[in-house]
Amino acid sequence: MCSSQRSTSSALPITPERLVAYDGGCPFCRRSIATLLHWQARDATGLFVLDSPLARRLGAHFGEDPAPHDSSWLIEAGRLYRDSDAGWRLARHFRWPWRALAALRWVPPPLRDGTYRLIARNRHRFQPGLADADRAAIDARRVESLRVADCIALGLPESLAEQ
Repeated sequence: MCSSQRSTSSALPITPERLVAYDGGCPFCRRSIATLLHWQARDATGLFVLDSPLARRLGAHFGEDPAPHDSSWLIEAGRLYRDSDAGWRLARHFRWPWRALAALRWVPPPLRDGTYRLIARNRHRFQPGLADADRAAIDARRVESLRVADCIALGLPESLAEQ
């Protein structure tokens, strides 16, 4: 049986429908993740940080390097989406009115990605506070490893599960 090492596994959905990777050392990024958790329509998102062993494992699978930490990843239905593609795809899972952000998919990718990179380069200048409840919500959804059931639900090969 595969193990599941999660900080608070009881708060995480039995199997996440999507995974989101972010820069865990960035206050702006953590605030953005707290906002995502607040506005998602269903509690079905697992989180991991880009400097984790899980990020390296998934990065190797998808041919992506998690080391720069200036990106966000969305893993859903067996695919990895980065940056602005991850953003608008995540917005599809928000409650209204924030779900309207999914319309960003119609903005030309060079403009979307250019704006994303501008924000990513300057994100450490923003120092939004994070309430204890938000920290707890993020920690409760932190995924350290994948189980076979997680891989199946995410459309990933079962070989990515921890043995």
